[in-house]
Amino acid sequence: LECGSSPAGAALPPHRRAGPARRLPPGRMAAGSRSRACALLWAHQVLVLDLIVLGFVGVSSMADPGGLARSVQEGTSASEGGAAVSRLDRDLARSTAPAALAVAFLCARSLWRSLSSKRDALVVMVVFHGCNLLVLCLQLWEDLGGDSGAKLSELLRRLPSSKVAAVNIAVGLAVLVGNALAVACCDHALAVAGRPSAGRALAGTGSTDSDASQDAGRESRKEK
Repeated sequence: LECGSSPAGAALPPHRRAGPARRLPPGRMAAGSRSRACALLWAHQVLVLDLIVLGFVGVSSMADPGGLARSVQEGTSASEGGAAVSRLDRDLARSTAPAALAVAFLCARSLWRSLSSKRDALVVMVVFHGCNLLVLCLQLWEDLGGDSGAKLSELLRRLPSSKVAAVNIAVGLAVLVGNALAVACCDHALAVAGRPSAGRALAGTGSTDSDASQDAGRESRKEK
């Protein structure tokens, strides 16, 4: 009987058979896809916002450095004395254009790149906004006089009348937190994207083991 069996009926090796793939429950798949879509949406929004703001700062610092220097003076105590914008102020404002445009180009380039490139760009933006926040805090400390032993009432009287410096710090902190959340969203999206492949690998391993046990059972029945 074994000699008359056809080769077509012979069992294939376990590694050449494809068993039924195990799928995740529909609810878990839908929840994972929704969370990944929300994470990608937030990351794209943050990148577009960074691109718009940095592009505007870079173009305005080249086209109108005096206006940019004047807006910076409005957030410091220098505006109280009616100080005019000097050539040094305009040159310093104009020197920020290359850095702003370079970081804006990094954000624009990452929009049509992979998810890992978006995450790398957002990490650079976190460092960039963190350094800006540090500079703003140092400027506010200089406006307050740098006196650590001063009373709270004296510190409040030393604040600029427009309160632009404090508002800039609050906005910078919000932007920094938003970019940090975008980095976390990219990490979550990468983790969700890696789950199905791992699930398919586990499913393929399980089907191969089950097929091997079935082949062993067939061989034992033939011998009997």
